Amino acid sequence: MVTEPTRRYNLIAAIQQDDPSQGPEQLIADYQAGPQKLRAAIAGMTHDELLARPIIGKWSTLEVVCHVCDAEQFFADRLKRTRAMSRPLLLGADPDHYPEAVRYHDRDLEEELALVALTRGQVARILKLVPAEAWQQTAIHNEGGLVTLRQLVLHATRHLTHHVRFIAQKREALAAASNSPQGPGVPVEAGAPHEVERRGDFFISTDPSLLSGPRATLATGCCGCVGVGFEIVDQKPPTAEGNMARVIGIGGVFFRSGNPDQLYGWYEKHLGLQRTPGGVLFPWREADQQAKEQTTVWSLFPTDTKYFGPANPAFMVNYIVDDLDGMVADLRAASAQVEDIQDSEYGRFAWVTDPEGNRIELWQPPHGPA
Repeated sequence: MVTEPTRRYNLIAAIQQDDPSQGPEQLIADYQAGPQKLRAAIAGMTHDELLARPIIGKWSTLEVVCHVCDAEQFFADRLKRTRAMSRPLLLGADPDHYPEAVRYHDRDLEEELALVALTRGQVARILKLVPAEAWQQTAIHNEGGLVTLRQLVLHATRHLTHHVRFIAQKREALAAASNSPQGPGVPVEAGAPHEVERRGDFFISTDPSLLSGPRATLATGCCGCVGVGFEIVDQKPPTAEGNMARVIGIGGVFFRSGNPDQLYGWYEKHLGLQRTPGGVLFPWREADQQAKEQTTVWSLFPTDTKYFGPANPAFMVNYIVDDLDGMVADLRAASAQVEDIQDSEYGRFAWVTDPEGNRIELWQPPHGPA
């Protein structure tokens, strides 16, 4: 998923949020539990299932495992450099460049799983020897700004857990496809009356008869590639009025500027706003969950940005929501113009256009501290 730099800064800052309720022992325990979670997630899958892409536009399970393994190398390096150096610069990486370049589908599953386990075992041994005060050592992440050693451990832990959830979604989609009336992998003739689009050997269908069988919910993730033989969308009905999905906070406020650097300087000089690589960050805690920290980002975009939508408004607001699926379903039921949900390791996103043409960003952060 390609994003403008400021939005990616916001995403990184979200997944790196600290959780003060966890002490070092719990952080390390959760970190060490990751390899077993990953191995359990793929247990019993055949080679064909590992290579299958049962969700349109998303990675296969093997590609996910390889991505996790590659990411573990990045995380280990960042943790070691943060511990050993004085506020080092940490560089992010775009995962979409890797699957083809480093041959994810030609790599060995057991080797990937073993490398994840070895890496986390080695780093956990280092972390157990870190003195209490050193957990607040800092580094500069080029996409997330100032981060502590604690936050980097949380980032690594949450990243793997996030992808384990996506593997579970893929397994559910595979199971639903195998129980469908047509069965898994049954080819469809080109030009079938309900065919909407072909993607290589695959197609998207509007055939209503497919809905008579078990329905596979179309789920989205942060990783790309083509999907399965057919796509059936099980749309969630609008949320009951008593449990209406709602906005719980402001995730970001984004403005246009003819000269962002100069305007940032004015706000810093006269209003005291301290800029980070991701903009100005305002941490806060949810009223009913004081241990849960959120962040509101205030940032400037170039005047010619396309990110605010075709109406070219002067600003855009990111709203934090408690149930993105429910909110999108409610909005669509009300005939609102809503773009498809996109999932990433930093949370789930959707965009809606209000009656006056303003583009609104909806964001559901990753669930839980892990």
